[in-house]
Amino acid sequence: MKTGQAIGRVLHQRRSERQISQDTLAARSGIARATISRIENGEIENPGIVTITAICKALGLGVDALLERAGLVVARPSRSSNKEAQRLKTLLERLRSAVEGAQNAHASALDAQRALEEVLDGMSEVYANASPGGAARIAGGGPLWDA
Repeated sequence: MKTGQAIGRVLHQRRSERQISQDTLAARSGIARATISRIENGEIENPGIVTITAICKALGLGVDALLERAGLVVARPSRSSNKEAQRLKTLLERLRSAVEGAQNAHASALDAQRALEEVLDGMSEVYANASPGGAARIAGGGPLWDA
């Protein structure tokens, strides 16, 4: 699904959930009803950020939540979580130690495998506990909207 279609689908769902007409949404957001209709129908591939922000605000939906629901962002842990950052740092140090040990023939391949499994499990735990509002980047890394 293309970016515009994904955004339009989520906005339409949210508007329907809130039982708001396109005319009412247009009045609340300051965006023309025709533009809202075209966005919801996926006819506008790259709706402007100002437009999307105004519509989201009128729908009581954060832009980050819109992007997440549309499948356009990858979540990451909250920047404010020092505990999560420290856990990742510890896991990375454990992995580096295991790799260096394996390279120096001081550790077996099994030890390196265990360290890697510990790191992957720990990282999965950190990401599972990450706040959903911590949207990080656009899936695929490209720009979402034209300027």
